[in-house]
Amino acid sequence: MSTTIWRTEDVSSSIGVHAGSLLHEVTLDSRLDALREVALTLLHEVESLRSLRPPRSSEQPRLPEAVRRFETHLILAALEKTRGNKPVNEPIRSRAISWLGYTPESQTKNNLLTEIVRNDREWTDARNQAMSALGMNRSAASLPLLENLYETMASRDLKRRALSGIARNDNRDGAATFLIRVAENEKELELRRSAISSLGRIAGEKSLGALANMMDADPETEIQKQAVTAIGRRAKDEAIPILIRAARSHPKMAVRQQAIRMLGQTGDERAVAFFRELLGK
Repeated sequence: MSTTIWRTEDVSSSIGVHAGSLLHEVTLDSRLDALREVALTLLHEVESLRSLRPPRSSEQPRLPEAVRRFETHLILAALEKTRGNKPVNEPIRSRAISWLGYTPESQTKNNLLTEIVRNDREWTDARNQAMSALGMNRSAASLPLLENLYETMASRDLKRRALSGIARNDNRDGAATFLIRVAENEKELELRRSAISSLGRIAGEKSLGALANMMDADPETEIQKQAVTAIGRRAKDEAIPILIRAARSHPKMAVRQQAIRMLGQTGDERAVAFFRELLGK
């Protein structure tokens, strides 16, 4: 039994070190209490590992799942004890927040990450990492939260990370609808470009049609070029006919050139045939 516990600690040793570093930053009066609580959490998780029955030959081992649960609880406990404080070793805390994006979903985790994002007294990197971690939750139920955070946060970096998370959401239709609205109506050019780039990662006719329309009709040349780039990163059968059309007949030279560049990256026979056509003129 002791061997099993040692291996579990070995798997999670780096997280334990970082959690300890986080606790070191808590004010002196509360540090011992905080350490005691995290130690109890550690003990509880190790004891839960001891209670695991050996898997039958037909079952998958449960140890990795238990270790992931252990890691999540430890990170959450450490972050809870530094809530409201600005640790001197900020990169360690930001890294711990980032790791939460890779752990199993829970309401406790998402509530903590949301609180960090909304807290303007937090370090900038911690807020950015929290937003990215929230964006890794693909659940359709998380889409309204990401949309709300985009609408209410002032930081451009936070907004970009929210858009990236929205593009990964399992509610593809809802995500496409929101990204199209941002791409068409957002006042800031860079955020419009981010929304278009994110829209390019969502499969389906809705997103493709919106990108083609922006390529054809948006008054901003940079937006049209961004739409061409986003189209060029989609599946070849979707992208190549639209890119060839743009390269052949778009009224703006800059957009035609961007379409040609994207076609050149595909290596597709249809693109090669189009280039031969151009050279033959």
